[in-house]
Amino acid sequence: MTARMTIDCYGEPIASGVQWVQPFAMDRSCRFPLLLPWCALAVCFTACDKVWEAGRSHEAPEVPVVAPPPPPEIPPPPAKVESGPVFNPQAQISILGYHDFSATRPSSDMVIHPDRLRAQMELIRRSRIPVVRMSDYLLWKTGRKNLPEEAIVITCDDGWEGVYTEAFPIFKEYGFPFSIYLYQSYLGGSGRSLSVDEIREMMAHGCEVGCHSASHDDLTRTRPDLDTWLQQELTGSLEFLRSTFGVENVLPVFAYPYGKYNSRILEGCAGAGYELGLTVAPKKAAHGEPNLELGRFIIHGDDDTNFNQALTFKGTVINPSAALSGLTDVALRPGNQSMVTTRFPRIEADLSKVQGIDPNGVTMRVSGFGEVPCIYDPESGRLHFQTVEPLRARNVQVLVRFQRKGQEKADTIKWSFSVDLEKLYFEGSDPAMQPVPVKSPEPGS
Repeated sequence: MTARMTIDCYGEPIASGVQWVQPFAMDRSCRFPLLLPWCALAVCFTACDKVWEAGRSHEAPEVPVVAPPPPPEIPPPPAKVESGPVFNPQAQISILGYHDFSATRPSSDMVIHPDRLRAQMELIRRSRIPVVRMSDYLLWKTGRKNLPEEAIVITCDDGWEGVYTEAFPIFKEYGFPFSIYLYQSYLGGSGRSLSVDEIREMMAHGCEVGCHSASHDDLTRTRPDLDTWLQQELTGSLEFLRSTFGVENVLPVFAYPYGKYNSRILEGCAGAGYELGLTVAPKKAAHGEPNLELGRFIIHGDDDTNFNQALTFKGTVINPSAALSGLTDVALRPGNQSMVTTRFPRIEADLSKVQGIDPNGVTMRVSGFGEVPCIYDPESGRLHFQTVEPLRARNVQVLVRFQRKGQEKADTIKWSFSVDLEKLYFEGSDPAMQPVPVKSPEPGS
């Protein structure tokens, strides 16, 4: 029989006859269930260790840490661009073409009296239309510079000495630039031609130089040596001027002698390096016109028609020709460049403010009729003509001449108006213009 002793929790025997009992004294069948959870836990820890080790063996290699790139530099804002004026291809440009000037020789198509030239320049000044250089016009025509809405260019052909003695002082007085177009055989001071020194003096005060051929012959004439001759007329003359005045001082502009040219001349000018060509067609030198076929108003010494047309911009007439004779107070009816709705207009000119008119020397001419039986009243100073036959043309020109006492040359007034034929056709009526009532002079006046 096994002795039993009772022991405390510290393993010390307890007296007092308490029996000692061996701890965990149980049969083997009861021990195994108690160890099973601990075994399972050990197996679990072992498996986790193996999984951990396996995971560590398959870990991706460490990637070195790379610093992020610096942010891109932001460029500074672009500099402010100062915008210039908007290019205006609709500008209207009138090129005036003069020839010779003289105070002693009679005025003609080619010769203009200095007094008439001064009156024309004064009208341009009063109109406030700018006069620009041909070089500026060239830049505008080729899209490299802008020009005002309306502008005038002054040119002089041939190289007459009158340009230097008569016109140059007037151009300089008004501050107007101009250009001259020289032909080679008429240069050097012989006869009435300009000398090289005179040209250089004018160039120092705003004058520009262009080419007008070598001989001033008709370039369209048929010749056996045409190719060689045209080469000299177009290219040779330009090289001569450039060698005389400097390449940079000669414009690449050609003025056709007599205004004559053809397709062969145009090709020759383009091949010689000319950028502009000047004709004698009386029209505006618009931006859309061919560069080698530009219009030009040739100004005559005894007729102001072309000058009046040149100074008409967009229907606004800057100058009635009466002002060219100093007759600024002359009233015209129908007005210059106006339109009437009758083919039987009453044509009038109020000359009451013009002193010293010889009543026997007053005449009127109307296009389509010739000289007409006008009536001049010395007391009222009115001149009139009532048309009795219908005007057939759309555009009508009127020319009035009269002599003033103490003057050798007669005064000329020339103006034009148009007839609205379309309106007359659709309306089917044609009333005559009523005369302007004349106020009777007061007693004692």
